[in-house]
Amino acid sequence: MPSTNKLTKHALIFTIGGVLTKLILFIFVPLFTYYLTVEETGTIDLLVNASDLLMIFLSVGITEAVFRMSMEKAANKKEVYSIGLVIMTIGHLIFLCFAPLINQISQIEGFGYYLVAMSFMAEFTDISRTFTRSLEKVGSHVIGDIIYALTFSLVSILFIMVFHMGITGYLLAFIIGHIAESAYLFVGCRLYKYLTLHFEKKGLLKKMLRYSLPMIIPATSWWSINMFNKVVIQTDPTLQMGFYSFATKVPIYLAAVYSFFAMSWSITSVGDYEDHGFDDQYTRVYQFINIVFLVLTSLVITFIEPFVRYLADPSYYPSYVLVPLLAIALMLNCFCIFLGSVYLAAKQTVRSAISDLTGIVVAMIVGIALIKPLGLYAVAFGTFFGILSTYLFRYFDTRKYIRIHAGWRAYVLFGGLLAQASLFFFITNPWILLAINGALTIFSLSISGEYLVKSYKSVRAQVKQMKAKN
Repeated sequence: MPSTNKLTKHALIFTIGGVLTKLILFIFVPLFTYYLTVEETGTIDLLVNASDLLMIFLSVGITEAVFRMSMEKAANKKEVYSIGLVIMTIGHLIFLCFAPLINQISQIEGFGYYLVAMSFMAEFTDISRTFTRSLEKVGSHVIGDIIYALTFSLVSILFIMVFHMGITGYLLAFIIGHIAESAYLFVGCRLYKYLTLHFEKKGLLKKMLRYSLPMIIPATSWWSINMFNKVVIQTDPTLQMGFYSFATKVPIYLAAVYSFFAMSWSITSVGDYEDHGFDDQYTRVYQFINIVFLVLTSLVITFIEPFVRYLADPSYYPSYVLVPLLAIALMLNCFCIFLGSVYLAAKQTVRSAISDLTGIVVAMIVGIALIKPLGLYAVAFGTFFGILSTYLFRYFDTRKYIRIHAGWRAYVLFGGLLAQASLFFFITNPWILLAINGALTIFSLSISGEYLVKSYKSVRAQVKQMKAKN
């Protein structure tokens, strides 16, 4: 019960913080899009994505090692945190030497040094935020995220709407936002006390690198599949890239919802991994997450056609048929991340990398094989079967460490999702499609409703218990 209470408490804090952060960005960010051209928005998107990718490679995925090693009972937290900062600093200093060359790339010409600064500050923030989470200072973690959202939004509006600085204004707001969050974490959580250049624990650096290097593949797997899909689509000039891009953005909010839970679960899974009875707790949480996201995905599939028809630009309407398979794939990816916490806790990151490589290869093979006969459907099928391969690999492979059972409800609901997705290939009448999907969603709710109500009451009781203790 203590572990479950802790998980519930952390999940609630991360959810509240995540919703507030997303709400701030949702309110402020659209305002300055009126001051940026389509070309400028595209350049910004390219630079931000490049920054996200660079921070993983230049730090050799060290963030995950910082979290995992600092969670050990006998960990020298000073050395763990300091090694993480040293490695990411060295990586960015090396990359800084290539900034003049990057400045010559036509699409991002003149922004090479900004790219280095963006990646450096984002990674410094990520390591500090992750380390704060390992100290179980989840409140500070959430406050830091809110500070970033507020700073980024307000500075963006100032630089873009008032000073009309365009791309430069956005990039500076991105950097300043991360500086503000890092400053809060570094000073407010007193992370400066964990700085040292005197490393007594021999072999810690090697141990952290051995753990972190395989994590690069899982951290970039979804990105790799998406990029490969875009390359495949470009091989056929008759296919519309915009349809695929739009279809991937619609279900992405499932991942955002899951991320609120994932941060709290990582603390529990690592901290309680060796405790007696953890298999049962893992299974209970896994079954609950399965049911919730299976139902949410069913709702997304049911209402995606009217959503696109009434709320999106009419030119994007044909893309709605791609969403069901991509939504199911994204849901499975959330389950993969959950199962990946077993590898995280057991320090089996190589197995995690192998499972993701399996999925990437399957996605590539299916996409290439089907692109001619099926067009855009090929990349949707490729993504689905690729992520499904990773999920099945992890589901059976993680049983070496923890025995997990999905439960009969999950199998029935998953079958229902596949039935819903298949309807989009045979039914073109939107009202018939909505009626059948609605009936399948009601069926899903009927077999999971009682379970969800009991789970909700259990969580509510735990929250009351926590309040009573406080």
